Amino acid sequence: KINNYADRFTLLENWFEKSDKIDIGFHIVTRNFKTYMKYKKTEIKIEEMLKYKYILSVDGNDRDSGLNWKLKSKSIVFMAKPRIISWLMEDKLEANVHYIEVKTDFSDLLEKIEWCENNTEKCIKIIENANNYMKQFENPYIEELIENEILNVYFNKVDYSKI
Repeated sequence: KINNYADRFTLLENWFEKSDKIDIGFHIVTRNFKTYMKYKKTEIKIEEMLKYKYILSVDGNDRDSGLNWKLKSKSIVFMAKPRIISWLMEDKLEANVHYIEVKTDFSDLLEKIEWCENNTEKCIKIIENANNYMKQFENPYIEELIENEILNVYFNKVDYSKI
């Protein structure tokens, strides 16, 4: 099954318990409960995930809600090219500069892990780049100014007579 976007179900179907280097699973199963229950695992807290060298970022119902902390971590982020753009400006993230890009069907995941194992210095630089990218979102004053300006533009463009 190949989608034009990366999804958690494809990831699990392709990699669940197929490699000792890839530890994945659902801690809550909501969609097609009977089909996907076989992928259920105990929840791993963020603090525990931060101990890993590599972390996957995979879209859920929309974007990966954990992408922010993953890009701030000391781990390499593996993900397909972002397809959903949010406040984080995911379209500005560069493959192999801020994260390691994987195919949408995750068929190259093990190959990318092996590349990282053989390119530690490059991986350290990618992590630094991701951390530096995230610094632009750390100033609450600037973030509030941007948010207010966006709201001003929005309200100035809305034609309330059509509501």
